[in-house]
Amino acid sequence: EWYVKDVLPKAQLGMIFGASGSGKSFWAIDLMLAIAYGTPWKNVQPKQAGVIYVAAEGANGIKKRLVLQV
Repeated sequence: EWYVKDVLPKAQLGMIFGASGSGKSFWAIDLMLAIAYGTPWKNVQPKQAGVIYVAAEGANGIKKRLVLQV
């Protein structure tokens, strides 16, 4: 089973890795929000589910990448 077909399988834990500056955080947040809201991601309908995003780079690193608008 998949949360996002051929991208993210249903599993207990997932990990995204790559070179510094390659867009991992942007990609992960974009994917996470699509799963959380159940909205299409890259023309694929994900299975809606709760998500937890662990900012391994720390609070200061994620603040640089994420802007919340109300």
